[in-house]
Amino acid sequence: KRHYRGAFNTMNDLLKRPKFLRALIAANLEKARQHPAAHKEYAASIGYCFGGQTILEQVRAGHKIQGVVSFHGLLQSYPLVNLFTSGQRRMTEEEYRSQVDTAPNNYNS
Repeated sequence: KRHYRGAFNTMNDLLKRPKFLRALIAANLEKARQHPAAHKEYAASIGYCFGGQTILEQVRAGHKIQGVVSFHGLLQSYPLVNLFTSGQRRMTEEEYRSQVDTAPNNYNS
């Protein structure tokens, strides 16, 4: 139960800081490209659950990737409010726009 709560708290914290999350993803992509077995230009991403949601953030951020596969990734990135209570729910779009320093969408076409 402790790990479940810790994981959800961490995920929720990252969703409240989308600019930081996208920068973290970009830094990891660039680090992976430095590996001698990796192609310097071509890359794809695959993720499950929060990883799948994170991949969709890569697409929204316009990261230079050629393919994505998201399994069970949420299509929206609104954080949860009232975590671990009977009133737990996703932020509304209005709450999200007023409380979160949002990142622009720069789809790579």
